[in-house]
Amino acid sequence: MDENMRFEFKPQYDFESECKSVELEIINPTSEIDARLDEIESKIADLDISIDKFTNHADRADYAVAVASGILTGFIDAIFVGKTDIDINKIQEELEEKFHTVNDSAYKHKVIKDDGKEGWVSSSQYHRLEDLAHHPTMWGLLAAIAARFFRIAVFSNSSEGKTRIFLIDKHSNPDTYKEEMKDMCVAWSLAVLSGVMVWIAQMAKNNETIDENIPTPIKNMIGAVAATPAIIDLMMSADTWAEHILSDVSTSAGVPGIFLSGLKELSMIPGVNKTALPKIVDDLYANKKFNVWKYEGIALTAIKKQILPIVINEVLVRGFYFVRHLLTEYKSNNGFENINWNNVIPFGNRTIERMMTIASGTFTAVDALDAVIEGAITSKGNSAEFGSQVVLRLNFVGIGRFTIALGTDAFMGLRKGKRSRERMLLKAQSLYLLETKMYYGDKLMWSAVKDAEQSVDSLFEAMQHLSVEIVSDMKAIQGSIHEIKDVDVCAIEENNEGLVDELLDIL
Repeated sequence: MDENMRFEFKPQYDFESECKSVELEIINPTSEIDARLDEIESKIADLDISIDKFTNHADRADYAVAVASGILTGFIDAIFVGKTDIDINKIQEELEEKFHTVNDSAYKHKVIKDDGKEGWVSSSQYHRLEDLAHHPTMWGLLAAIAARFFRIAVFSNSSEGKTRIFLIDKHSNPDTYKEEMKDMCVAWSLAVLSGVMVWIAQMAKNNETIDENIPTPIKNMIGAVAATPAIIDLMMSADTWAEHILSDVSTSAGVPGIFLSGLKELSMIPGVNKTALPKIVDDLYANKKFNVWKYEGIALTAIKKQILPIVINEVLVRGFYFVRHLLTEYKSNNGFENINWNNVIPFGNRTIERMMTIASGTFTAVDALDAVIEGAITSKGNSAEFGSQVVLRLNFVGIGRFTIALGTDAFMGLRKGKRSRERMLLKAQSLYLLETKMYYGDKLMWSAVKDAEQSVDSLFEAMQHLSVEIVSDMKAIQGSIHEIKDVDVCAIEENNEGLVDELLDIL
């Protein structure tokens, strides 16, 4: 009977719920600190890139090339630019002869006037005001381009209040007709050549015949080269237009300024042309008010000559920087794929700006030395003549470029200092947050130790309670077993047949 008896018991003490106190719920404030640290590190990384951009990394080779370029372009200025010419009439004649435009004699176009008589669309006195291509405005440039490519002229006759658009024929100026037609053929040849080159480049790109390993900037450069003839063509048109206007500024009639040209263009609008505005514009022009300053021809002609060595200086220094850093990046990255083009492009960093400062400073020094030597030779001891000769030989565009280079270099230095201070402040904040994080870490550690100690004490206390309950239950079971042994089984079976078997089954 003892072998078949099984006993089950359930303690009255909730051991499971008591043990839950071992699981510690710790609020961790360091998560916010970590987020703030990540944000600071991101800002520091951006500042590092900016500080590197505003840091001069030029070496001896860079400085040597900058100095050599400055000396070379200084000699170019001394030999090919020389002294500024201040003879207004001479400059006017040279510009008029060299930069004759198709529309210059278009005012001789024959029309039937309101009185029924045949006459010219304009006059030698007013055609620079009434011819849109003589205006120093954007509309004037567009009209000049239309005249060069299509021989189209746009005139506004103030006396009649009419705008006339017509084709310039060979009767306008038969002496220059052949040259004008030759110039138009050159213009269209460049335009067609550019169109064919752009078409070929686009077809190659669409058919993927251009090597995919060629970097995107190089591909874009190919497209730019294809469009170069058209760009040159438009620049030639703009140059001819500007130079012709400069050839007219010193004449008796002059050229209307931007304000007066704008008023004239406004007076061409239907409705406005019927007001008194056209007459007012004519009066302002006839009385030489608001016209282009006559000495602008001298100033702009001198600038155009003086800018040549400056451009050569820029091309030499920036070209050297581009080629050298492209080769360096290519070697360090084993190809074009991973090149950092920000390190190759010769603009927007302090290294190239420092090189340009040295190159333009060297150029200015050579130019000033040449001006002093030539001035001393020409003046022959006359101090007043010496001063004027020096001024006329100085390249003021170069001086301006040197000033801009110095300012840019200094400005980049200031920006670097500002970002370095910002970086130091962020580093200080980062150290403070790390210290705060360490403080919270110590606090959490000791808090966890304290909670663990309390939980262990609670666990031992629960085990003690459980032991008492187990002993008490075992004693009760033992008593019940003794009581069962004292029961007369035969008497029970006799009075209750089968009860003993059922009880054994239940137990």
